[in-house]
Amino acid sequence: MNTQKSLHIKNGLAMGLISIICSGCSFLVQPNIHPSAQYPYDSTQFEDNHVASALRIANLRISQLNHMGAAECIPARLYSMQQLSSKIRGEHETGLNQDALLNLRLLEESIRNAEDGLSYLQMNTGCQLHVEDPRLVALRPLLNNIAQHTFAIGSAELPENLFLRLDELAHWLKAHPAYQVTLTGHTDSQGETKDNDKLALARSTTLANYLRVKQVPNYQVNTNAQGEFNPINSNVSESMRYRNRRVEVEAMLLIPNQKRQSTVKEWPSVTDIWGGK
Repeated sequence: MNTQKSLHIKNGLAMGLISIICSGCSFLVQPNIHPSAQYPYDSTQFEDNHVASALRIANLRISQLNHMGAAECIPARLYSMQQLSSKIRGEHETGLNQDALLNLRLLEESIRNAEDGLSYLQMNTGCQLHVEDPRLVALRPLLNNIAQHTFAIGSAELPENLFLRLDELAHWLKAHPAYQVTLTGHTDSQGETKDNDKLALARSTTLANYLRVKQVPNYQVNTNAQGEFNPINSNVSESMRYRNRRVEVEAMLLIPNQKRQSTVKEWPSVTDIWGGK
C-alpha cells in the first residue's frame, strides 16, 4: 500500500515537472501554431488607402480642369487647389491622415466650385482655352522668312529674293480661302516720320499687289503700316537698322472658332472614396 502511494506521488511529481518545463518552453513551439486569417490591413493602413485614393482622384480632376482652360480663366483658383493638394500629400506622407481627410473635404468643395465656375465663364464670356491653329503653325516659318527680307533705303521695290516666298504664300492663301493675311510695313528711323509712314505703307502695298497679281482674292489681303515706330533692331548704324526695313505678315482665320467643347470625364467625388460628407 505504501509502495503504491509512493508510486503515485512520484508520477505526480514527474507530470508536474514536465508541465513546468513545457510551459517555460512554449515560445519554442509557437512557429508550429498557425494563426487565424486576418484582414490584410489594420485600421491605420485602411485609412492610408482612403487618403491615397481620394488624393489621386482629386489630382486627376485638377489636371482635367487645367486641360479645359483653368490656367487661362481661373489661374488663382487652380494655383490654390494645387497648393492644397501638395499640403494634403505632405500630411499623408507624415501620417497626419485625419488632417489630410479634413483638407480633402475642402479640396473637394474647391474643385466642384471651380468646375461650375469654369463652365459658366466659358459659356458666357470670351474666356476660352487658346488652341493654336495647326495650319497657322505650319505657315509660321514662311511668314517669318518673308519678314527677314529687307528693303533698300527709301525704297518700296520688292527685293529680288522675296518673289519665291510670295509665290508660296499666294499658293497657300488660294488653297485656304478661309484665311486672311495682314501685311504691315516698317522702316528705319532715318528721315521724316511722315515720310516713313508713307514708305512703310508703300512697302506693304507692294506685297499686296504682288499677291493680287497671283490671283489671291482681295478679301484675303489687308495692308497696314507702322513706319519707324516698331523696330526690331537698333537704328544706331546701317549695319543694324537695315533689319527694320521690312514687311511683317500675320495670318488669321476669318471664320471665328466655335466655343470649344471638351469631353469631360466624370470622376467620383473625393469624399465618396471613404464615404465622408
